[in-house]
Amino acid sequence: MTAQSFKWFAMVFGVLPFLVYAFSLRSKVRTVDSYYLASKDLSKRGLFSTLAATWLLLGNVVVAAMILGGFYGVLNWWMIITWVLGFYFISRHATAIKSALDRREKTTLHSYLSERFNSVYLRKFAATVTFFVSIGIISLELIIGMALFVSFSEPDNFAPLLAGVVLAVTITLYCSMGGLTAVVRSDKFQLGGIIISLGVIAGIAVLILMDPSKRDLVPASSYDLSWSNHASIGWPYYVGLLFLQVPLLTGDFGTWQRIKACKTEVPGPEIRKAFKGVGLLNLFLWAILVFAGVAVATIGLEEVGQSLSSSQFYSSAEPLIDLLVAAKIYTSETIGNILIFSIVIGMLWALMSSADSYLLIAQQTWTTDVFDKSSAEIQSNPNESVDRGRKLSSVIMLISLLVALAAVCREAPLVSLVFIIFGSQTALAPLALYAIRDDIEPSSSGSVPIVMAFLGFVGGILFGVWATFISNDSFYINNGAYLTPLIAFVTPMLGLVFVDLKRNGLKGLGTLIRHFVGT
Repeated sequence: MTAQSFKWFAMVFGVLPFLVYAFSLRSKVRTVDSYYLASKDLSKRGLFSTLAATWLLLGNVVVAAMILGGFYGVLNWWMIITWVLGFYFISRHATAIKSALDRREKTTLHSYLSERFNSVYLRKFAATVTFFVSIGIISLELIIGMALFVSFSEPDNFAPLLAGVVLAVTITLYCSMGGLTAVVRSDKFQLGGIIISLGVIAGIAVLILMDPSKRDLVPASSYDLSWSNHASIGWPYYVGLLFLQVPLLTGDFGTWQRIKACKTEVPGPEIRKAFKGVGLLNLFLWAILVFAGVAVATIGLEEVGQSLSSSQFYSSAEPLIDLLVAAKIYTSETIGNILIFSIVIGMLWALMSSADSYLLIAQQTWTTDVFDKSSAEIQSNPNESVDRGRKLSSVIMLISLLVALAAVCREAPLVSLVFIIFGSQTALAPLALYAIRDDIEPSSSGSVPIVMAFLGFVGGILFGVWATFISNDSFYINNGAYLTPLIAFVTPMLGLVFVDLKRNGLKGLGTLIRHFVGT
Protein backbone atom coordinates (compact mmCIF):
# COMPACT_ATOMS: atom_id res chain seq x y z
CA MET A 1 0.00 0.00 0.00
CA THR A 2 1.41 3.41 -0.98
CA ALA A 3 1.94 6.28 1.44
CA GLN A 4 -0.96 8.18 -0.17
CA SER A 5 -3.24 5.17 0.28
CA PHE A 6 -2.32 5.03 3.96
CA LYS A 7 -3.27 8.68 4.29
CA TRP A 8 -6.73 8.07 2.84
CA PHE A 9 -7.18 4.99 5.01
CA ALA A 10 -6.36 7.18 8.02
CA MET A 11 -8.82 9.80 6.78
CA VAL A 12 -11.69 7.30 6.60
CA PHE A 13 -10.74 5.75 9.94
CA GLY A 14 -10.46 9.20 11.48
CA VAL A 15 -13.76 10.76 10.40
CA LEU A 16 -16.24 7.88 10.13
CA PRO A 17 -16.75 7.19 13.89
CA PHE A 18 -17.62 10.82 14.59
CA LEU A 19 -20.16 10.95 11.78
CA VAL A 20 -21.87 7.79 13.04
CA TYR A 21 -21.91 9.02 16.64
CA ALA A 22 -23.22 12.49 15.76
CA PHE A 23 -25.95 10.97 13.60
CA SER A 24 -27.09 8.88 16.58
CA LEU A 25 -27.47 12.10 18.61
CA ARG A 26 -29.44 14.05 16.01
CA SER A 27 -32.87 13.21 17.40
CA LYS A 28 -31.71 13.87 20.99
CA VAL A 29 -30.03 17.21 20.40
CA ARG A 30 -32.97 19.53 19.86
CA THR A 31 -32.72 22.06 22.69
CA VAL A 32 -30.57 25.17 22.67
CA ASP A 33 -28.70 24.01 25.79
CA SER A 34 -27.83 20.61 24.35
CA TYR A 35 -26.81 22.11 21.01
CA TYR A 36 -24.75 25.07 22.24
CA LEU A 37 -23.96 24.21 25.87
CA ALA A 38 -23.88 20.39 26.00
CA SER A 39 -26.93 20.55 28.32
CA LYS A 40 -24.76 22.45 30.82
CA ASP A 41 -23.44 19.05 31.76
CA LEU A 42 -19.64 19.31 31.70
CA SER A 43 -17.98 17.44 34.56
CA LYS A 44 -14.43 18.11 35.78
CA ARG A 45 -13.02 15.42 33.49
CA GLY A 46 -15.20 16.51 30.60
CA LEU A 47 -14.04 20.10 30.93
CA PHE A 48 -10.39 19.04 30.99
CA SER A 49 -10.68 16.78 27.94
CA THR A 50 -12.62 19.27 25.80
CA LEU A 51 -10.25 22.11 26.69
CA ALA A 52 -7.19 19.96 26.04
CA ALA A 53 -8.43 18.63 22.70
CA THR A 54 -9.53 22.08 21.54
CA TRP A 55 -6.41 23.91 22.69
CA LEU A 56 -3.79 21.40 21.53
CA LEU A 57 -3.33 23.77 18.63
CA LEU A 58 -1.42 22.61 15.59
CA GLY A 59 0.43 25.88 15.37
CA ASN A 60 1.48 25.84 18.99
CA VAL A 61 2.42 22.24 19.58
CA VAL A 62 2.30 19.75 16.74
CA VAL A 63 3.57 21.68 13.73
CA ALA A 64 5.98 24.08 15.37
CA ALA A 65 8.00 21.50 17.30
CA MET A 66 8.71 19.35 14.28
CA ILE A 67 10.71 21.99 12.47
CA LEU A 68 11.36 24.74 15.01
CA GLY A 69 12.63 22.33 17.61
CA GLY A 70 15.19 21.12 15.12
CA PHE A 71 16.47 24.46 13.87
CA TYR A 72 15.99 27.07 16.56
CA GLY A 73 16.76 25.19 19.76
CA VAL A 74 15.61 26.43 23.14
CA LEU A 75 14.52 29.87 21.94
CA ASN A 76 11.31 28.28 20.67
CA TRP A 77 10.44 27.19 24.18
CA TRP A 78 9.25 30.77 24.48
CA MET A 79 6.28 29.70 22.36
CA ILE A 80 5.13 27.03 24.78
CA ILE A 81 6.14 29.04 27.87
CA THR A 82 3.81 31.86 26.84
CA TRP A 83 1.10 29.32 25.95
CA VAL A 84 1.29 27.72 29.40
CA LEU A 85 1.30 31.19 30.96
CA GLY A 86 -1.95 31.83 29.10
CA PHE A 87 -3.64 28.86 30.78
CA TYR A 88 -2.29 29.90 34.17
CA PHE A 89 -3.49 33.45 33.50
CA ILE A 90 -7.08 32.41 32.83
CA SER A 91 -7.04 29.93 35.72
CA ARG A 92 -6.55 32.96 37.99
CA HIS A 93 -9.84 34.39 36.68
CA ALA A 94 -11.87 31.21 36.15
CA THR A 95 -13.76 31.46 39.44
CA ALA A 96 -14.79 35.06 38.75
CA ILE A 97 -15.86 34.20 35.20
CA LYS A 98 -18.01 31.28 36.38
CA SER A 99 -19.58 33.44 39.07
CA ALA A 100 -20.32 36.19 36.58
CA LEU A 101 -21.90 33.79 34.07
CA ASP A 102 -23.93 31.85 36.67
CA ARG A 103 -25.69 35.06 37.73
CA ARG A 104 -26.95 35.71 34.20
CA GLU A 105 -29.45 34.08 31.92
CA LYS A 106 -27.72 34.86 28.62
CA THR A 107 -24.85 32.57 27.81
CA THR A 108 -22.54 34.37 25.40
CA LEU A 109 -19.48 36.45 26.16
CA HIS A 110 -20.78 39.16 23.82
CA SER A 111 -24.09 39.53 25.62
CA TYR A 112 -22.30 39.64 28.95
CA LEU A 113 -19.99 42.41 27.77
CA SER A 114 -22.92 44.31 26.30
CA GLU A 115 -24.73 44.21 29.64
CA ARG A 116 -21.71 45.14 31.75
CA PHE A 117 -20.69 48.06 29.52
CA ASN A 118 -24.29 49.04 28.79
CA SER A 119 -23.71 49.14 25.03
CA VAL A 120 -25.55 47.28 22.31
CA TYR A 121 -22.79 48.32 19.90
CA LEU A 122 -20.27 46.40 21.98
CA ARG A 123 -22.29 43.21 21.53
CA LYS A 124 -22.28 43.72 17.77
CA PHE A 125 -18.59 44.56 17.71
CA ALA A 126 -17.63 41.58 19.91
CA ALA A 127 -19.79 39.25 17.81
CA THR A 128 -18.10 40.53 14.64
CA VAL A 129 -14.66 39.88 16.13
CA THR A 130 -15.57 36.33 17.14
CA PHE A 131 -17.23 35.55 13.81
CA PHE A 132 -14.21 36.84 11.88
CA VAL A 133 -11.75 34.92 14.06
CA SER A 134 -13.80 31.71 13.85
CA ILE A 135 -13.80 31.81 10.05
CA GLY A 136 -10.04 32.37 10.09
CA ILE A 137 -9.29 29.55 12.51
CA ILE A 138 -11.43 27.04 10.60
CA SER A 139 -9.64 28.07 7.40
CA LEU A 140 -6.22 27.57 9.00
CA GLU A 141 -7.18 24.10 10.19
CA LEU A 142 -8.39 23.18 6.69
CA ILE A 143 -5.09 24.38 5.20
CA ILE A 144 -3.18 22.01 7.49
CA GLY A 145 -5.57 19.19 6.62
CA MET A 146 -5.01 19.76 2.91
CA ALA A 147 -1.24 19.84 3.37
CA LEU A 148 -1.33 16.36 4.88
CA PHE A 149 -2.38 14.93 1.52
CA VAL A 150 0.35 16.41 -0.66
CA SER A 151 1.89 13.66 -2.80
CA PHE A 152 5.55 14.14 -3.64
CA SER A 153 5.37 11.84 -6.65
CA GLU A 154 2.52 13.97 -7.99
CA PRO A 155 3.12 17.48 -6.60
CA ASP A 156 0.19 19.03 -8.47
CA ASN A 157 -2.37 16.34 -7.77
CA PHE A 158 -5.95 16.95 -6.75
CA ALA A 159 -5.71 15.01 -3.46
CA PRO A 160 -5.15 18.01 -1.11
CA LEU A 161 -8.17 19.86 -2.47
CA LEU A 162 -10.32 16.75 -2.16
CA ALA A 163 -9.08 16.23 1.41
CA GLY A 164 -10.06 19.80 2.28
CA VAL A 165 -13.57 19.24 0.95
CA VAL A 166 -13.93 15.92 2.80
CA LEU A 167 -12.82 17.52 6.07
CA ALA A 168 -15.13 20.49 5.61
CA VAL A 169 -18.15 18.26 4.90
CA THR A 170 -17.34 15.93 7.81
CA ILE A 171 -16.93 18.69 10.38
CA THR A 172 -20.09 20.40 9.15
CA LEU A 173 -22.18 17.23 9.34
CA TYR A 174 -21.24 16.08 12.81
CA CYS A 175 -21.37 19.59 14.26
CA SER A 176 -24.76 20.34 12.78
CA MET A 177 -26.18 16.98 13.89
CA GLY A 178 -24.73 16.63 17.39
CA GLY A 179 -23.92 20.20 18.42
CA LEU A 180 -21.66 20.85 21.39
CA THR A 181 -22.85 17.62 23.00
CA ALA A 182 -21.19 15.64 20.20
CA VAL A 183 -18.15 17.92 20.18
CA VAL A 184 -17.28 17.68 23.89
CA ARG A 185 -17.90 13.93 24.05
CA SER A 186 -15.85 13.36 20.90
CA ASP A 187 -13.06 15.46 22.41
CA LYS A 188 -12.38 12.74 25.00
CA PHE A 189 -11.79 10.18 22.25
CA GLN A 190 -9.84 12.62 20.10
CA LEU A 191 -7.58 13.64 22.98
CA GLY A 192 -6.65 10.02 23.66
CA GLY A 193 -5.95 9.44 19.98
CA ILE A 194 -3.78 12.55 19.74
CA ILE A 195 -1.66 11.50 22.72
CA ILE A 196 -1.25 7.94 21.40
CA SER A 197 -0.32 9.31 17.97
CA LEU A 198 2.32 11.59 19.44
CA GLY A 199 3.69 8.71 21.50
CA VAL A 200 4.10 6.59 18.36
CA ILE A 201 5.90 9.46 16.60
CA ALA A 202 8.27 9.88 19.55
CA GLY A 203 8.86 6.11 19.71
CA ILE A 204 9.78 5.94 16.04
CA ALA A 205 12.11 8.90 16.57
CA VAL A 206 13.92 6.78 19.17
CA LEU A 207 14.20 3.90 16.68
CA ILE A 208 15.63 6.26 14.08
CA LEU A 209 18.30 7.54 16.45
CA MET A 210 19.21 3.96 17.44
CA ASP A 211 19.88 3.08 13.80
CA PRO A 212 23.59 3.75 13.14
CA SER A 213 22.92 4.51 9.49
CA LYS A 214 20.46 7.22 10.48
CA ARG A 215 22.13 8.60 13.59
CA ASP A 216 24.76 10.46 11.59
CA LEU A 217 22.03 12.35 9.72
CA VAL A 218 21.09 14.25 12.88
CA PRO A 219 23.83 16.87 13.28
CA ALA A 220 24.81 18.13 16.70
CA SER A 221 23.83 21.67 15.66
CA SER A 222 20.21 20.53 15.65
CA TYR A 223 20.42 20.33 19.42
CA ASP A 224 21.76 23.88 19.79
CA LEU A 225 20.48 25.07 23.17
CA SER A 226 21.59 28.67 22.69
CA TRP A 227 19.03 31.41 23.12
CA SER A 228 20.94 33.48 20.57
CA ASN A 229 20.74 30.88 17.83
CA HIS A 230 19.09 32.34 14.72
CA ALA A 231 18.99 35.84 16.17
CA SER A 232 17.21 37.04 13.01
CA ILE A 233 13.98 36.34 14.88
CA GLY A 234 13.81 39.63 16.77
CA TRP A 235 12.02 41.00 19.79
CA PRO A 236 8.63 41.48 18.03
CA TYR A 237 8.37 37.67 17.83
CA TYR A 238 8.68 37.33 21.60
CA VAL A 239 6.48 40.31 22.43
CA GLY A 240 3.86 39.21 19.92
CA LEU A 241 3.69 35.71 21.38
CA LEU A 242 3.33 37.08 24.90
CA PHE A 243 0.47 39.36 23.95
CA LEU A 244 -1.08 36.74 21.71
CA GLN A 245 -1.11 33.72 23.96
CA VAL A 246 -1.39 35.10 27.48
CA PRO A 247 -4.57 37.20 27.02
CA LEU A 248 -6.11 35.19 24.17
CA LEU A 249 -8.05 32.73 26.32
CA THR A 250 -9.80 35.42 28.35
CA GLY A 251 -11.21 36.96 25.18
CA ASP A 252 -12.20 33.70 23.54
CA PHE A 253 -15.90 32.87 23.30
CA GLY A 254 -15.16 29.14 23.40
CA THR A 255 -13.45 29.38 26.79
CA TRP A 256 -16.39 31.22 28.33
CA GLN A 257 -18.77 28.81 26.60
CA ARG A 258 -17.05 25.83 28.26
CA ILE A 259 -17.11 27.44 31.70
CA LYS A 260 -20.82 28.21 31.29
CA ALA A 261 -21.47 24.58 30.31
CA CYS A 262 -20.05 23.23 33.60
CA LYS A 263 -22.41 21.65 36.07
CA THR A 264 -23.45 23.80 38.98
CA GLU A 265 -21.59 21.47 41.33
CA VAL A 266 -18.30 21.99 39.51
CA PRO A 267 -16.87 24.86 41.59
CA GLY A 268 -14.55 27.57 40.37
CA PRO A 269 -11.43 26.05 42.01
CA GLU A 270 -11.96 22.80 40.07
CA ILE A 271 -12.27 24.78 36.84
CA ARG A 272 -9.00 26.52 37.71
CA LYS A 273 -7.34 23.12 38.13
CA ALA A 274 -8.61 22.05 34.70
CA PHE A 275 -6.97 25.03 32.99
CA LYS A 276 -3.70 24.50 34.85
CA GLY A 277 -3.76 20.82 33.90
CA VAL A 278 -4.23 21.63 30.22
CA GLY A 279 -1.26 23.99 30.38
CA LEU A 280 0.95 21.32 31.93
CA LEU A 281 -0.19 18.77 29.33
CA ASN A 282 0.83 21.15 26.56
CA LEU A 283 4.23 21.56 28.21
CA PHE A 284 4.73 17.79 28.46
CA LEU A 285 3.71 17.10 24.86
CA TRP A 286 5.89 19.94 23.64
CA ALA A 287 8.93 18.36 25.27
CA ILE A 288 8.21 15.05 23.51
CA LEU A 289 7.69 16.71 20.16
CA VAL A 290 10.81 18.83 20.27
CA PHE A 291 12.79 15.61 20.62
CA ALA A 292 10.80 13.77 17.96
CA GLY A 293 10.91 16.76 15.63
CA VAL A 294 14.66 17.05 15.83
CA ALA A 295 15.14 13.36 15.08
CA VAL A 296 12.61 12.90 12.30
CA ALA A 297 12.31 16.26 10.54
CA THR A 298 16.08 16.71 10.36
CA ILE A 299 16.45 13.36 8.63
CA GLY A 300 13.77 14.37 6.15
CA LEU A 301 15.65 17.55 5.30
CA GLU A 302 19.04 15.88 5.11
CA GLU A 303 17.95 13.16 2.67
CA VAL A 304 15.50 15.11 0.55
CA GLY A 305 16.94 18.61 0.80
CA GLN A 306 14.95 21.39 -0.82
CA SER A 307 13.82 19.44 -3.89
CA LEU A 308 10.19 19.60 -2.82
CA SER A 309 10.03 23.36 -2.46
CA SER A 310 8.18 23.60 -5.79
CA SER A 311 5.00 22.30 -4.17
CA GLN A 312 2.52 25.10 -3.63
CA PHE A 313 1.74 23.65 -0.20
CA TYR A 314 5.37 23.50 0.89
CA SER A 315 5.71 27.03 2.24
CA SER A 316 2.52 26.76 4.27
CA ALA A 317 3.11 23.31 5.73
CA GLU A 318 6.85 22.73 5.65
CA PRO A 319 7.01 20.94 9.02
CA LEU A 320 4.37 18.40 8.05
CA ILE A 321 5.99 17.70 4.73
CA ASP A 322 9.42 17.22 6.28
CA LEU A 323 8.04 14.66 8.69
CA LEU A 324 6.06 12.81 6.04
CA VAL A 325 9.11 12.74 3.80
CA ALA A 326 11.09 11.17 6.62
CA ALA A 327 8.39 8.53 7.00
CA LYS A 328 8.41 7.70 3.30
CA ILE A 329 12.16 7.36 2.99
CA TYR A 330 12.70 5.45 6.21
CA THR A 331 14.39 2.11 5.52
CA SER A 332 11.58 0.04 7.01
CA GLU A 333 8.43 0.37 4.92
CA THR A 334 6.30 -0.98 7.76
CA ILE A 335 7.62 1.56 10.26
CA GLY A 336 7.25 4.33 7.68
CA ASN A 337 3.60 3.48 7.03
CA ILE A 338 2.86 3.31 10.77
CA LEU A 339 4.43 6.74 11.16
CA ILE A 340 2.38 8.16 8.29
CA PHE A 341 -0.84 6.71 9.75
CA SER A 342 -0.02 8.09 13.23
CA ILE A 343 0.82 11.55 11.91
CA VAL A 344 -2.34 11.81 9.81
CA ILE A 345 -4.64 10.54 12.57
CA GLY A 346 -3.08 12.78 15.20
CA MET A 347 -3.22 15.82 12.92
CA LEU A 348 -6.78 15.16 11.75
CA TRP A 349 -8.14 14.79 15.26
CA ALA A 350 -6.20 17.80 16.51
CA LEU A 351 -7.53 20.04 13.76
CA MET A 352 -11.06 18.60 13.92
CA SER A 353 -11.25 19.15 17.69
CA SER A 354 -10.48 22.84 17.16
CA ALA A 355 -12.41 23.48 13.95
CA ASP A 356 -15.65 21.90 15.19
CA SER A 357 -15.66 24.11 18.29
CA TYR A 358 -15.19 27.27 16.27
CA LEU A 359 -17.88 26.26 13.81
CA LEU A 360 -20.36 26.08 16.70
CA ILE A 361 -19.01 29.34 18.12
CA ALA A 362 -19.61 31.10 14.80
CA GLN A 363 -23.12 29.64 14.65
CA GLN A 364 -24.04 30.75 18.17
CA THR A 365 -22.50 34.17 17.63
CA TRP A 366 -24.74 34.72 14.63
CA THR A 367 -27.97 33.16 15.88
CA THR A 368 -27.83 34.54 19.44
CA ASP A 369 -25.95 37.82 19.24
CA VAL A 370 -26.68 39.05 15.73
CA PHE A 371 -30.39 38.24 15.92
CA ASP A 372 -30.30 39.23 19.62
CA LYS A 373 -33.27 37.19 20.72
CA SER A 374 -33.90 36.96 24.44
CA SER A 375 -33.38 33.66 26.22
CA ALA A 376 -37.14 33.38 26.77
CA GLU A 377 -37.81 33.78 23.03
CA ILE A 378 -35.18 31.20 22.16
CA GLN A 379 -36.42 28.66 24.69
CA SER A 380 -40.04 29.11 23.58
CA ASN A 381 -39.11 27.86 20.12
CA PRO A 382 -35.79 26.04 20.49
CA ASN A 383 -36.19 24.04 17.27
CA GLU A 384 -36.13 27.22 15.20
CA SER A 385 -32.87 28.40 16.74
CA VAL A 386 -31.19 25.01 16.42
CA ASP A 387 -32.40 24.50 12.85
CA ARG A 388 -31.15 27.95 11.90
CA GLY A 389 -27.76 27.10 13.40
CA ARG A 390 -27.59 23.84 11.47
CA LYS A 391 -28.31 25.55 8.18
CA LEU A 392 -25.87 28.33 8.95
CA SER A 393 -23.06 25.84 9.59
CA SER A 394 -22.93 24.98 5.89
CA VAL A 395 -22.60 28.64 4.92
CA ILE A 396 -19.85 29.27 7.49
CA MET A 397 -17.89 26.21 6.41
CA LEU A 398 -18.20 27.10 2.72
CA ILE A 399 -16.78 30.56 3.42
CA SER A 400 -13.94 29.04 5.48
CA LEU A 401 -13.11 26.53 2.73
CA LEU A 402 -12.99 29.27 0.08
CA VAL A 403 -10.71 31.36 2.31
CA ALA A 404 -8.44 28.33 2.83
CA LEU A 405 -8.24 27.61 -0.90
CA ALA A 406 -7.47 31.25 -1.65
CA ALA A 407 -4.68 31.31 0.97
CA VAL A 408 -3.15 28.10 -0.39
CA CYS A 409 -3.26 29.23 -4.01
CA ARG A 410 -1.57 32.52 -3.09
CA GLU A 411 0.94 30.67 -0.86
CA ALA A 412 0.15 32.94 2.08
CA PRO A 413 2.55 32.73 5.06
CA LEU A 414 0.76 30.49 7.54
CA VAL A 415 2.40 31.87 10.68
CA SER A 416 1.53 35.43 9.70
CA LEU A 417 -2.10 34.48 9.16
CA VAL A 418 -2.18 32.92 12.64
CA PHE A 419 -0.91 36.11 14.23
CA ILE A 420 -3.26 38.35 12.29
CA ILE A 421 -6.34 36.23 13.03
CA PHE A 422 -5.63 35.25 16.63
CA GLY A 423 -4.00 38.58 17.43
CA SER A 424 -7.05 40.58 16.46
CA GLN A 425 -9.12 38.54 18.93
CA THR A 426 -7.07 39.82 21.87
CA ALA A 427 -8.93 43.14 21.56
CA LEU A 428 -11.76 41.56 23.59
CA ALA A 429 -9.53 40.28 26.40
CA PRO A 430 -9.07 43.55 28.36
CA LEU A 431 -12.80 44.28 28.23
CA ALA A 432 -13.66 40.74 29.35
CA LEU A 433 -11.30 40.89 32.33
CA TYR A 434 -12.40 44.37 33.29
CA ALA A 435 -16.09 43.46 33.13
CA ILE A 436 -15.88 40.70 35.77
CA ARG A 437 -14.79 43.21 38.41
CA ASP A 438 -17.35 43.39 41.19
CA ASP A 439 -16.78 47.07 41.91
CA ILE A 440 -17.94 48.54 38.60
CA GLU A 441 -21.46 49.45 37.64
CA PRO A 442 -22.79 48.51 34.19
CA SER A 443 -22.72 52.07 32.86
CA SER A 444 -19.69 53.44 34.73
CA SER A 445 -17.04 52.53 32.18
CA GLY A 446 -18.15 54.85 29.39
CA SER A 447 -17.54 54.40 25.68
CA VAL A 448 -13.80 55.15 25.61
CA PRO A 449 -12.52 51.56 26.02
CA ILE A 450 -15.15 50.28 23.58
CA VAL A 451 -14.06 52.70 20.87
CA MET A 452 -10.40 51.92 21.54
CA ALA A 453 -11.07 48.16 21.40
CA PHE A 454 -12.63 48.68 17.97
CA LEU A 455 -9.62 50.73 16.85
CA GLY A 456 -7.25 48.09 18.21
CA PHE A 457 -9.07 45.31 16.37
CA VAL A 458 -9.19 47.10 13.03
CA GLY A 459 -5.73 48.62 13.45
CA GLY A 460 -4.18 45.27 14.32
CA ILE A 461 -5.63 43.57 11.25
CA LEU A 462 -4.67 46.39 8.88
CA PHE A 463 -1.15 46.61 10.30
CA GLY A 464 -0.62 42.86 10.10
CA VAL A 465 -1.86 42.65 6.50
CA TRP A 466 0.18 45.67 5.44
CA ALA A 467 3.35 44.50 7.18
CA THR A 468 3.11 40.94 5.88
CA PHE A 469 1.76 41.28 2.36
CA ILE A 470 2.32 44.89 1.24
CA SER A 471 5.32 46.48 2.97
CA ASN A 472 8.75 46.43 1.31
CA ASP A 473 10.62 47.09 4.55
CA SER A 474 12.40 43.98 5.83
CA PHE A 475 11.69 44.78 9.49
CA TYR A 476 7.94 44.89 8.98
CA ILE A 477 7.92 41.93 6.63
CA ASN A 478 9.79 39.80 9.18
CA ASN A 479 8.13 41.08 12.35
CA GLY A 480 5.03 43.05 11.42
CA ALA A 481 2.42 40.35 11.91
CA TYR A 482 3.82 39.53 15.36
CA LEU A 483 2.99 43.08 16.50
CA THR A 484 -0.70 42.63 15.65
CA PRO A 485 -1.69 41.14 19.04
CA LEU A 486 0.27 43.87 20.84
CA ILE A 487 -1.67 46.59 19.01
CA ALA A 488 -5.02 44.83 19.47
CA PHE A 489 -4.50 44.26 23.21
CA VAL A 490 -2.77 47.47 24.31
CA THR A 491 -5.19 49.85 22.57
CA PRO A 492 -8.30 48.94 24.63
CA MET A 493 -6.08 48.65 27.71
CA LEU A 494 -5.18 52.32 27.35
CA GLY A 495 -8.89 53.14 27.32
CA LEU A 496 -9.47 51.17 30.51
CA VAL A 497 -6.49 52.85 32.19
CA PHE A 498 -7.94 56.23 31.23
CA VAL A 499 -11.30 55.31 32.78
CA ASP A 500 -9.74 54.10 36.03
CA LEU A 501 -7.46 57.11 36.35
CA LYS A 502 -10.42 59.41 35.79
CA ARG A 503 -12.54 57.60 38.40
CA ASN A 504 -10.08 56.74 41.14
CA GLY A 505 -6.70 58.24 40.26
CA LEU A 506 -3.53 56.24 40.83
CA LYS A 507 -5.26 54.11 43.46
CA GLY A 508 -7.70 52.94 40.82
CA LEU A 509 -4.84 52.13 38.49
CA GLY A 510 -3.27 49.92 41.14
CA THR A 511 -6.57 48.12 41.63
CA LEU A 512 -6.83 47.59 37.88
CA ILE A 513 -3.33 46.06 37.70
CA ARG A 514 -4.00 43.71 40.62
CA HIS A 515 -7.28 42.66 39.05
CA PHE A 516 -5.69 41.81 35.73
CA VAL A 517 -2.97 39.80 37.40
CA GLY A 518 -5.68 37.90 39.25
CA THR A 519 -4.72 38.77 42.82
